[in-house]
Amino acid sequence: MTQPDTSISTLPKVLIWSNEHKAWWRANSQGYDNNLAGAGLYELAEAEEIVAGCSGRNEQIVTLEKAFTALQKQAWEADKAICAAWNHLDKMEPIFAATNVLSRT
Repeated sequence: MTQPDTSISTLPKVLIWSNEHKAWWRANSQGYDNNLAGAGLYELAEAEEIVAGCSGRNEQIVTLEKAFTALQKQAWEADKAICAAWNHLDKMEPIFAATNVLSRT
């Protein structure tokens, strides 16, 4: 039976979250980004070295799976809030129509 290749080069990339800056590390340690799309992808060994160099207090390694699960939850919450706002707006439409406020003409 052949063992799977688990060398560091075949391991998935990870992200680094800065608790101090409340943002993702950008690629090549070039600052921070609040947007997940701007986060840099790091080899696990490199990320561990960066976090260790920061005493591990302010930075943490985050798997892509965990980051995208959190992003999906945020998207679901945003969608729920938008739907609630539209439902509220529909209930307010008779009031707007009666007062000519924000009329849809």
